[in-house]
Amino acid sequence: MIDSSLLKVVATKEYNEEQKKAIAVGFCPECLPTLTDYRILHSFFSEEHKMMVLRVKCSNIAHCEWEEILPGHRLENGLENFFHS
Repeated sequence: MIDSSLLKVVATKEYNEEQKKAIAVGFCPECLPTLTDYRILHSFFSEEHKMMVLRVKCSNIAHCEWEEILPGHRLENGLENFFHS
């Protein structure tokens, strides 16, 4: 699952809330309302963003040309200090 706050920083396009939710769970935002997944082309460390990022593309290559750079991880998973509180 992609962190939507990091998506704003890394993504090259602006997305509405419905599209952000689709991206976060692995679907192409351009193919909505059809739920078409995207595939990861490769991951790499981005010097610009100082984190691992994913280059992804819509799986429906015959009808959709959507391609994007997405964050490859969350800055924190929400469980930091959970067991110490």
